[in-house]
Amino acid sequence: MTAYKASCYFSLAACVGRVGAVLVLGMHRSGTSAVTRVLNLLGLDLPTRLLPPKPDNRLGFWESMELQQLHDEALASCGSWWGDWRSIPQEWFGSDDCRRFGDRVTKILERDFANSNVFVIKDPRICRIVPLWLQALARLDIEPLAVIVVRDPGEVAASLALRNEFDTWVTAAYEELLRESQGETKRRHPRRWERLGGELDRATAVFGGLLANKDRDDEAAALRAELQSAGQWITTLSAELTIVTENARSLKLRLDAARSEMFGLREAWAVKAARLAELERKIKSSRFLFKAAWKKVVRFPGDLQSRVRKSRSDARAKRGAKAALRKIANSGLFDKEWYLEHNPDIAASGMAPIKHYLACGAKEGRNPSESFSTNDYLLENPDVAAANANPLRQRDDQAAALAIQS
Repeated sequence: MTAYKASCYFSLAACVGRVGAVLVLGMHRSGTSAVTRVLNLLGLDLPTRLLPPKPDNRLGFWESMELQQLHDEALASCGSWWGDWRSIPQEWFGSDDCRRFGDRVTKILERDFANSNVFVIKDPRICRIVPLWLQALARLDIEPLAVIVVRDPGEVAASLALRNEFDTWVTAAYEELLRESQGETKRRHPRRWERLGGELDRATAVFGGLLANKDRDDEAAALRAELQSAGQWITTLSAELTIVTENARSLKLRLDAARSEMFGLREAWAVKAARLAELERKIKSSRFLFKAAWKKVVRFPGDLQSRVRKSRSDARAKRGAKAALRKIANSGLFDKEWYLEHNPDIAASGMAPIKHYLACGAKEGRNPSESFSTNDYLLENPDVAAANANPLRQRDDQAAALAIQS
């Protein structure tokens, strides 16, 4: 399956709610890094912690450092290593060690691809422990897909010999094996060779024709042009993404400023609201005080008139009392010394004798002098007694009235 078809396949899988994982499987130095990068450019997610580029792969490995270390530990646990050509014992894939390594794989996947619909994992070591990965993906309900990268074994061996200083005898042995394979097969299995001979001839004709096809250069040129166009498209998208990122950053700054301003306005509004509440409280209190004062203002004229009338009445009463005192004093009917002599309690009270008689002495039946009997006068004048008037003052008023009439 091509990288493009793999991307479309998992785009469809994402639409129906499935998460997909592309496992790039291939020998070291077979082009797995290039295929992984192409899948990434087509939209598949990569792990978060990648191996840094090195002189033998300046464009990058596009594989996880953690997973590479985990794979080395897993191979070591079953007595192998990345360059071992022997098969992994099948019973190891059912062991506790395999389950523990699978648990570590699931934790890394959950951390790196929690929000991913489809992602790609690459490490040539996976070729040797595919069952471990299938078990881990099944636990997470992730759909696996393998992209197998194949390169001429001689070229792979030569590249490994250059990078890791391996012995190049394997290249010569492989080429010799290819040359001798047909003759050896025919010698050891003549009947099988007869049955397969026709199929091999047809396959040789088909693939030989493909390899010898003169149009392959044109196809390669078309693919290079398509890749170049795709590269330009990616460059354009990267530029647009940069612009969008800058716009988003600018919008975020504006949004942060607007939020800060909004918070400031909220604080100012809270202060003003508190001030308004205080003013409303004061206005309410002022209204209450105003109503109370207004009631006093409304009542003031009546109160003032009442006070004036009372003041005038009190003044008249005082003037009347003073006039009555003078009249009684000048009438000759009130004898101060006689009154004090016959009423010694009055002297002890400190009250003026004539005031005492006018206030309460007459009511108590006391006489103002030897020549005037209070009780006799009241008996002779029952109207005065009924009016509760002072008899001496009443007699004086009657005398004055008689004098005016005569």
